[in-house]
Amino acid sequence: MSHTHYLTAEGSASLPNTGSSSSAPAQTAPDILAFSYDSSLVYVTPGESYDQAIESAQDAFPELRDVDRDLICLEVRVIVNNQTQHKRARISRTAWPVVLPTLVRYEIVHVRVASPLHANAVSQPPPYASEGSCVTDNDAKGPQPSSNSHSRPKSLTTRVIELFFSRSR
Repeated sequence: MSHTHYLTAEGSASLPNTGSSSSAPAQTAPDILAFSYDSSLVYVTPGESYDQAIESAQDAFPELRDVDRDLICLEVRVIVNNQTQHKRARISRTAWPVVLPTLVRYEIVHVRVASPLHANAVSQPPPYASEGSCVTDNDAKGPQPSSNSHSRPKSLTTRVIELFFSRSR
């Protein structure tokens, strides 16, 4: 049995109207889900926490055992704004306890391995060239006014301000 979550324009999830009253009891988490990875389906007991779910995925798919846990993503199928196109929504670590009770028994949860480049939300700035290494863009333009060879490179904001002030003179 596959179940699709529907996302409204406001970004909230809703389930298809089944005719049940709004005073229905709180949903409980399913006792079994189907994890899908690389064309394989495995029934798993999902676990209450995100870490337990990732552990279940690694147990179910031996090829994931040596993969960094931070690179393993869990996703469900969604329909956005009643479109016919299905998309996948990644379930974050903090959303797992909220999303889990909305899943139905035997629902397919897709397991994906993210590339290491996209794993960190905050990327590090590129390293600066060391002294005597390659030619930088500033070297190719020639000497810059008031530049000191031992000072740090100017920030983008500083360069933009200097550009505007040099044109206004």
